[in-house]
Amino acid sequence: MNKPLDTSDEELDMRARRIDLAHEPDFALGPVRVQPSLRKIWGPDGELMLEPKVMQVLVALATPQGGILSRDDLIERCWEGRVVGDTSINRVISLLRSGFKNVAGDAVIVENVPKVGYRLMVSGADAVETPQEDARPDPAIEHPSRLNSFGWKKLAAAAAIMLAVVAASFALWPSAPEAPVRPLRIAMLPMTVGEEVDPLYAKGFEAELRTQLARVGKMEVTSSETARQLFEEGLSAAEICRRLGADFAWMGSLKVGAERVSLSARLIDAANKQTTFQEDFTSAPESAQYLPIRTARAISSSLGRPVSGRMPESDVSASDFSLYLTALGLIKSRGMQERIAAHSILEQVTQGSPDFADGWAGLAKANYLYPWSERSDLEASRKKALEIARHALSLDPDALDALKVAGMLDDDPDKRLALLNRAVEVDPGDSEAWFWLSITRRDFLLKAQDPLEAATRMAQLDPLWPASWRAADLAAEFGDMDKAYEIERTIRSAAVSPSQQLLSDARTARMKGDFSQFVVLSNRAASTQTAAERRYGATLQKRIMRIILGLPPVDEEIAARESPPALLKSVLLGQLPTRAQMEAEGMDAERFWRSPTFLIPALPLFFSLGREDELLELYDEEFANHRAFTKLGEDIGQSDEIVPALSPFIALALRNAGRESEAQEHLRDAEDWLARWKAADTDWLMPVIWDLHLAAVKKDNQRAIAAVRKLPEYGWPYMMGHIDALSVGLVSGNPILDEVRKLPEVREVLDPIRANLDRERREVLALET
Repeated sequence: MNKPLDTSDEELDMRARRIDLAHEPDFALGPVRVQPSLRKIWGPDGELMLEPKVMQVLVALATPQGGILSRDDLIERCWEGRVVGDTSINRVISLLRSGFKNVAGDAVIVENVPKVGYRLMVSGADAVETPQEDARPDPAIEHPSRLNSFGWKKLAAAAAIMLAVVAASFALWPSAPEAPVRPLRIAMLPMTVGEEVDPLYAKGFEAELRTQLARVGKMEVTSSETARQLFEEGLSAAEICRRLGADFAWMGSLKVGAERVSLSARLIDAANKQTTFQEDFTSAPESAQYLPIRTARAISSSLGRPVSGRMPESDVSASDFSLYLTALGLIKSRGMQERIAAHSILEQVTQGSPDFADGWAGLAKANYLYPWSERSDLEASRKKALEIARHALSLDPDALDALKVAGMLDDDPDKRLALLNRAVEVDPGDSEAWFWLSITRRDFLLKAQDPLEAATRMAQLDPLWPASWRAADLAAEFGDMDKAYEIERTIRSAAVSPSQQLLSDARTARMKGDFSQFVVLSNRAASTQTAAERRYGATLQKRIMRIILGLPPVDEEIAARESPPALLKSVLLGQLPTRAQMEAEGMDAERFWRSPTFLIPALPLFFSLGREDELLELYDEEFANHRAFTKLGEDIGQSDEIVPALSPFIALALRNAGRESEAQEHLRDAEDWLARWKAADTDWLMPVIWDLHLAAVKKDNQRAIAAVRKLPEYGWPYMMGHIDALSVGLVSGNPILDEVRKLPEVREVLDPIRANLDRERREVLALET
């Protein structure tokens, strides 16, 4: 005898809400088609059969009133109200996320709303819909007699489901395009970590959290070197925000135990100095990879930001994710042994989790930054880095480190620029991405993108990161001396250590042509400066200063990786090695034309020492004809610079050797490229220098005078931003400019500069004795 049914309203409602897969209608979630009765989902990337419980949870999430289901809701609907532990629910949610990922990428995601529950998010898709074609007939309509056997409770269940589908349709229907959100900058301060936490893991965790905050909330989030230093100096969060122009400061602490990982996070409003968000996030160690994005979503929601971004990778194990974070921490340290260790760890991660896009992106970066000493090893490593970056982007088109590495290494300039522009769009708080973008824009100026804008953003985000200190030099190279001084003031106002203040003052003195004061101040900074501060704040500037003053370089100014250091030091001393000496150091004709750090200072020496015939020997050995020379620029992707920089010198040597027709080919090509530079109106210094050289070779005095008169607008010669002996040849003795120097109009510009340089040379020499 059947047990009588409890007909209370509460029980009827509960039973109506429970899910019977055999009788659930098919439906769609954007590009994903769902057939509950067969436990199958289909998407653009394939099909998959889900476990019964996973499909029940999918149906439940697809049919509430367009909102969120708590864990209790899921237990009631899918586990019939039985007592179920968090582990069971987490496992099912993880499998569902993985299923969506496998068949449709990130088109459908299961979002965790902290302390509330879960909901489905459909990216750019239509509403949840029930198919109109091939739909299974309603059993009650097909067999009227079954109405009595199922009773009105079954009708209630069907009605509840259909109403829920309609409601969910409205909730998930794509809205009008989002209105632009106001820019928001967060200064992410260093986490405090428990003694049990590996500092490298913590640094990687911090980097991952910063990236997720940027992706999810479309915010400019910086965990900069500057923020770290200001924090360690004991400045308040509000003061750090003021110095960095941030709206909020993020503060947090991380604890890692055997059974639980805990992250405490809070936001401080810079305007009122009050805590506007505070929450603790916990996770089992096996699901700690979800903590960064959970935190990012909660913070973004609290700030009223449109929550976006992908869900955390379901295709990486917890142990591999932990290793990945440690490797990120190692890479951020930039130490040589740390980079080698990071490379090894990331190879292990990608082997264990081959579908983990960020793991491959990290490995690409580790290859790009690997500290090889041999040029051949470096080139091979960078080729491999590009291959790995492309693979990472095939898994996730927005894998940040892959965008950056491919943006630095791709053969196509347009692709490079597009990749790096995408990187700063995805993560506008990544100062390194802005740095690399500024370099690449500088390399391809005729693509009409402004490198100074990128360098300025870098300096604003992280003024105490030594790489930012080159931004002022770049501003000067584009004729914006006001911007150059402004950048130095920004750096000086953020400085927290004596060495930073002294180096900023030293660079400002250099801008004004006071080289002796630059030496005094930079020497005083030497006792407390870091290696990076010395490299970016003093060493590079000293090297170009010594070229301008005609002084020999010091050993620390020449990197071991540059064209054989012995050869480079020789030409910087004004001594041109013989062909035999070059070849003994591996400098054959092919390498000569592809080693700009050696080639550029060597070119004038061939003329001043009467060895032009040797220059032509190197030219003839490498280039069968003029077309072969132009192909060099095409192969490197920098014809716009190689041709106008080198052709005047080659043309002069060819002319002096009686090869006038070949000389004219070079002069025509140089003119053509300079016309393009003029049309592009980049305001860059170098085309002015190249125009001066071409005018000198063509004996066009008026053109040469016009070029010389423009030079002081760039802070020339004091503010040269890169090491290029040809750029200061007018004052350092470049022989092809000998006749130009004698022109009265040119002397009018040069005489005050030369008088200052003579005085500064004497004072610098006195400081060295």
